[in-house]
Order: sequence, then structure tokens, then C-alpha cells
Amino acid sequence: IDLRNCVYRRDGSTHEEAEAQLTQTAVSQPALFVVEYALAKQFESWGLKPSAMLGHSLGELVAACLGGIYSLDEGLRLVAIRSRLMQMCEPGSMLAVSMPLEDLKAILPDELDLAAVNSNKRNVVAGPSDEIEKFAVLLKSKKVSSQKLATSHAFHSRMLDPTVDEFRRQLKGFQCSPPNQLVISGVTGKPFTDEQATNPEYWIEQRRQPVFFCDALSLFLTDENPIF
Repeated sequence: IDLRNCVYRRDGSTHEEAEAQLTQTAVSQPALFVVEYALAKQFESWGLKPSAMLGHSLGELVAACLGGIYSLDEGLRLVAIRSRLMQMCEPGSMLAVSMPLEDLKAILPDELDLAAVNSNKRNVVAGPSDEIEKFAVLLKSKKVSSQKLATSHAFHSRMLDPTVDEFRRQLKGFQCSPPNQLVISGVTGKPFTDEQATNPEYWIEQRRQPVFFCDALSLFLTDENPIF
């Protein structure tokens, strides 16, 4: 499909029809990728060059592409395969939870996975929708704030495991290079090593592992006057 028809409704579709299409993972992730990439290129055209780049989950693919780890063509192929396989997984849910990580780990059910650590009191869990609903009720009983995210699947959870082998097969021959700019990994919370950047296995694991965004973000605060 032509993503511009979804994003700009060039085909005459209604707002509701376009929105429904963009809620599908196989469409929304490529759309996010191209908008983020285009925005970064617009900043560059205005003379705004980043000293370092960090992306959250899908955004990490854009940062890696801009940082020279792979070409735009390879990046588009990666996100198309990644999102299509995610769409094939069983539907699930994600829940933002406002509590410290250690406290969350102490009560997190075995059926759910930690999906993201966004700050010292902002985390995300993922898993089957019924288990997410039950956990939200438990949190409410403990007077802990939580918010269900607008996603169709449980990203960064074991619910993606059934498509790992197919993802690996489709990425055969995927070309990666060492970064030519400073790019921060959301998996480790540290700058990409050349070994990580050039290993396709990193990108297979990246959609499954938790996003340690808090650790990655803290690296920027070591600069004297960081501008985000």
C-alpha cells in the first residue's frame, strides 16, 4: 500500500477509515518510521545536526538508520518485516504503571513481561489482554496509577516469540555497518558497540527485550548543556 494514502487520506478515505488502518501494527510502524525519518531530515536541512541519537523501541530503528548502521532501503525493509510479523502474533495489551521498578517486579505476575523502563517511576508491562486487565485491577486496589496503551499487540514480550525464527529467516543477508554517529541502544542503555550494530541478531532481540529508555536518556544528561 501507499502509506501516504493512510497518513494524508489522498485516496478520499474518511478520517475514521484512515485511523482504523493506522491502528494496524503492519501499517502504523512503517508510517511512524517514515514520519520520524522525514522529521529528522527536515531538522538537518535547517542546520540542526545531532551530537547523539536515541529512539524508543521503533524509534531506535530510525536513529540507527540516521546513524549509518544501515541504509534507508534496509531500514524500510527491516521495519516492514518486523511490523508484518508482529501483526501476525496473537493480540495483546500493554500497560503503563506508575511505580518504582523494584516494587513493580515484586508484584508482576508470571504471565506478564516488563516491556519498558521510562523513568524511575514510569514503567510498561505487556502480555495477554485478560492478564493485563487483571493486573490493572490489582494495581487499582493498591492505589497505583496505571494506563492502558493504544496498541494492538504486546510488544517487547514473549507473545512475539512465535515469529522469531521467521524474522531471522527474512533478515538473512541484512547489511549492517558500524555507526558513523553516536547512537544510544535502548536495549543496553549505552552507546552502540560496533559488534552490536553489525549483528542482525541484535535487531531480532531488540523488539523482544525491554526498552531501558531511562538509562539511555540519562547519558544525555552528562553533557553540560544538553538540548533535546
